[in-house]
Amino acid sequence: HKPSAIYKLPNYPKTTVYRVFNSWDVEGKVCRKAHNMRSDRIHTPRFLEGLRKSIKASPGTSLSRLAKNREVSKQLVSKAVNEDLGYRSYRMAKQHILTTSMKATRLTNGKRLLNDLKSHGGRIIFFSDEKNWTVDKSYNRPE
Repeated sequence: HKPSAIYKLPNYPKTTVYRVFNSWDVEGKVCRKAHNMRSDRIHTPRFLEGLRKSIKASPGTSLSRLAKNREVSKQLVSKAVNEDLGYRSYRMAKQHILTTSMKATRLTNGKRLLNDLKSHGGRIIFFSDEKNWTVDKSYNRPE
């Protein structure tokens, strides 16, 4: 087809159709020219690696604090953390942490309960999980 027939069909501007047509004629492909990145850009692999190390060193640091320390915008840090590094913010939550003595006690109680069930299998026993006796803080667990 000729360019005059093409620009009449979808109502594209004449200049766009001729520019694309001529570049296709010359090179056989239509794409943008290669260009260099800005020399003063902040969002670099080095910036992301530094951010990753900071977060790993102290995971409780807020995004605003990270941005302030690096003297960049909060939006830049937020986008880098969420999209590029793939991290998600978690709330502090309470989690049941078992000590070694508690694990040993539970093991003996479990064995005792199994033996009791073997000998008296006809009873109805009600189990409840109403209370956890020791509660400590832990990261990465939303309620």
